[in-house]
Amino acid sequence: MHMDFATPEFAEWYEILTNWTNSGPEPDDVPPLTINDLPDTRNVILGSATNLTVNVYAGTREHTVEAFFDGGEDATVMTRTQPGNGEGSFLTLDPYALKRQMSVARHAYESTSGNDRTSGFEMFRGSTFQGKPKPLEAWGWADQSMHVWQVPVPTEELGLGVHTVTVVATDQYGRAFRETMPFEISEKRPSPYFQTEFFPVTP
Repeated sequence: MHMDFATPEFAEWYEILTNWTNSGPEPDDVPPLTINDLPDTRNVILGSATNLTVNVYAGTREHTVEAFFDGGEDATVMTRTQPGNGEGSFLTLDPYALKRQMSVARHAYESTSGNDRTSGFEMFRGSTFQGKPKPLEAWGWADQSMHVWQVPVPTEELGLGVHTVTVVATDQYGRAFRETMPFEISEKRPSPYFQTEFFPVTP
């Protein structure tokens, strides 16, 4: 499994890049945002509508997925975003995967080696991607996954500071898989840039 937080800032970043991709940009058009424009999703703002999002590989409707905050014994049962009752596919955002799929620097890798297959990168059946850094084609995005679970982050209950969340996914055979992730709850985000004012240059 992998875990991340679907923050309001992530949702806005995703929407801007999705709208740009759907507008039919030319191959040399520059995207409106990069991954560097997205605030750290593991820094959660107090009181924000943020969901812990877990993608359980090969997860099924028989799985039970639970979150334990700060090593507590009380489990918070997570909700599968795709119930699996014959409904159509829902839009389900997996921030861990989408952050990588929608800001792909490997598109721009070039060299003078003479090997065209090492410029850009190859994917399924030898599909080649080259050019400026930009999102993958929309068909490759993890936005309709059948095995994603979510739960709201109880920021007010947890309070400011550094926390951990442990997720336990149990399959229909009773096998349990566990991952732990640290995160921070803040009142406001720190500057994402190097703070040169704390390191004055002396003549």
